[in-house]
Formats: sequence, C-alpha cells, structure tokens
Amino acid sequence: MSRRDDTRPEIRVGGFWLSTIAPNGWGDLRHATRVRGSWEMSWQMPFERNWRHPALVGGARVDLRLGAGTLWTGTLEEPDWDESQFVAIGACRDAETAIALDAAGNASTKPNEVIDAAIARGVLSWTRVDNIGTTAVGSPDDAGTLVYLDSVLDAWEQENNSRIRVNGQRQVVIAPTSESNPTYYVTPGSGVLGMAVEERVDRIFVRYIDAITGARATASYPATTPAGGNEAAEDIRDRGPMSAARAQSIAQGMWSDLRGMAGWTNGLRLLHGQVTNKGGVPVDLALIKAGDAIRLLGVPDPRGLGHHTDVVIGDTDYNWTDDEIQVNPVGMAARDEESTLEQVGNLAVDAVQKAKAVPVADTNWIALTSSLGGVAASYRVKDGEVTVRLTGTATSMASGANVAVVTSANGLPVGTRPASNTWTGGFVAGGLGGMGVNTDGSVFVRHEAGAARSGTVAIQIPLLIG
Repeated sequence: MSRRDDTRPEIRVGGFWLSTIAPNGWGDLRHATRVRGSWEMSWQMPFERNWRHPALVGGARVDLRLGAGTLWTGTLEEPDWDESQFVAIGACRDAETAIALDAAGNASTKPNEVIDAAIARGVLSWTRVDNIGTTAVGSPDDAGTLVYLDSVLDAWEQENNSRIRVNGQRQVVIAPTSESNPTYYVTPGSGVLGMAVEERVDRIFVRYIDAITGARATASYPATTPAGGNEAAEDIRDRGPMSAARAQSIAQGMWSDLRGMAGWTNGLRLLHGQVTNKGGVPVDLALIKAGDAIRLLGVPDPRGLGHHTDVVIGDTDYNWTDDEIQVNPVGMAARDEESTLEQVGNLAVDAVQKAKAVPVADTNWIALTSSLGGVAASYRVKDGEVTVRLTGTATSMASGANVAVVTSANGLPVGTRPASNTWTGGFVAGGLGGMGVNTDGSVFVRHEAGAARSGTVAIQIPLLIG
C-alpha cells in the first residue's frame, strides 16, 4: 500500500523547502524515532551530475513537516552525492558528542547546568523548558571525570524513573512513559509479541552505599519475586551514598528501562488500518513515535498481566513510500546481529565508565550527639574509610585523662566502627589533642595539663564497610 499524495510530507533543509530546490523531486523517505526523540531520517533524489545546492551540506538543520506539525528534527550528515543518498541524525543525539561541563568549564553531572552550558557553547540545538534538576546524578564527579551529556541524561532517567525527550521544537522536556494508558490500539490479528524467558526480569536488586550509615545496603524492585521468577542484580555503589528511597527508584528505573518487565523477541510491522485511536478510528502511522504506549487487542499478555498486551514503544521506523511502520517495544532481547552488537557495545561502554568511575564520594558530615559541652562531633564516609571530627571552642576539660565526647549509645553506627580501638594524635597544649574511637562506636579526647581547649581534631579509620 502506498501513501496518499494529499498527505505527503515536506522536508525543510537549511531553511529551504526540499521540493523547491530539488530539480527532479525526492522520495524513498524513512524516519525513525527512539524514546528520547528523533533518531534518523533518510531520503533519495535522482542523480544530477552537475547540480549541488548550498543548503544540502553536512550540519544543515533538517525538519520533517506534515501539515502544521513537525514530526522529526535533526541535522544533515555529509551527503552521498554519488548515490544521491541523504541521511540526517536526530536532534536528541546532540548529547552523544557534548561533554558534560558547567558554565565555568568544570566537569559536572547536574542536569540543568550541563544542558544550559552546552546550549551556550553551541553544541546543543535545544531549548530547556523543564526543570530537570540541580542535583548531581550518576557517579560522583568530585574527581572531575569528564563524561558525555548523554550519560548524564541516562543516569537522571534511571534515578528518577522517568524520561527526558527532545520534542519536534527541540525543547528538552520531562516525558514519563507508562503502559497503563495506551495511546494507540492494534487491531486483532495484526501480530503478537514473543517473550524471551532468559531475558525476563521479575525483580532487580541493587547494591548501594547507605548515606546515613555508610554501610553497604540492598534495595529491590518490585518488593517480591513471583514463584519461579527471574532475579537480577546491579552494583550502583559507584554512584555514591544515597537514601533507600533513591536506591529503590533506581532499581525501578533499571527494571523498566534496562530490561523491562520482559525481554521481547520481536516487534510488529504494521500497515495502514491496523492501528486506531481509542475511538476506533484508523490513525496516520507517521504520527506514531517511540515513547507512546500501544495495546494489542485480543492478545493475552504473556506476563500474565491482562487479556491484552500493553507495551511502551522503544523505537519506530516508518516507510513513507509503503505506508508501513516497524514498531519495537522497550525491552527487546538481542536476537539479530545488529541488536547483539549494540548490546555488546553497551556492555563495553559500561565497563569503560566503571573503569573511569571516581571513588565513592563523601557523605555529608553526619552529626553525632555529643555529651561534652562545647565540643561538636561528626563523621563521614569516603572510599571505605570513616573520618571522625571533633570541633571545640575554649572548652574546659580534665587533663591527663580520656574524656568521653560521644557515648556508645550515640556513637558510630554498626558498619562504620573500627575493628579495634583506634587512637591518633598527641597531647597538644591549649588545643584539642589526641582522640580515639572504640569498637563500640564511642569517641573520646585526651589532653595534657591545662583547662581551656579549642580547635579541631580528626581521626581516619580504614575499614571494610559492610
């Protein structure tokens, strides 16, 4: 089936409508999307040996228009004039080659500031309209590791169990996806989805560093594993200390994003009339994009979730000539050579990122309840090491004796205490001197002669947190 001429799209390249500059027309148009936005588009024009147009150059802006709407936006690659083949790369992929820096040029993983700085440098063609966040995401950036902005967006999506999308106006927006409210309905008999048992993940566990105790901890999503279910594990300790709620949110994001509730073995090739809106009216297949949810009517969900199968679309490839679309759900299992190579490539990238990952970052200083007036006590965890700090202001103490600052009842939590009683420092006249931490978590300080003591003293305790 071919598309009707009265619904023909138009391409705008470098500020020119393609139909006004191509001497012999153009055709064989295809455009593809992924959840983050426009992905790739291609078309062909009849070969003209002595014709070139200045708008058809690598780096030119490309927009695919249908009526008043923009379906796809991106940037033209270097044209292949010998084959008369033109390929454009989607605007969402700008982030693949943009380094995550703040306005001062320092490494950062704070979404708002790295996006805004990249826009200011001219490496992103976007406009940020949503508040994506001012808190660093992913692996701690205190060591200044340089990462691509694409990785920052991936980390934000996992930690917030949401999605970031670059729309047709090149606006960066938060666009959560969900199977619960399908936009499109696939008519019965149009296809089914097979499920890869070995790829199915019913529950995922994550290992993280607890921000309060500094100890290793485990979170999971969902809360229980069904009988005979498959479980998976991920280590996210390289992302720094975090709360249990944040760890669970990351687990949920991994469950729904990295592998999904199931590993699907195939997608769907759909023709005009096989997809409708909620009212049963056939829809224009060119409007379907990745991130939309679809319902396969009359196809029982192999996961046992319902009488119909609801999925979020992970990627689309629409052929304008034949008026057909390839729709692949989120969570496709690697079956063909291209998918397998992409999966291997992702594993290689993960390995490189972990190799480059900076050590576990400091926790915030966590206050301990002091039993000695005028002396404040706190601790933090970094790289498997606990630092205990005491700060006093002209505090009167007994001399030549150990003075308790923090009792065991209010001391270091289990998992951060030393394996044996630990002591550091000397007897400094007039200032806070030696201090110690016991295996029960209590903290004490010791002085030589003199009544008033002030200043700061710290002790570092190497230990295997766990």
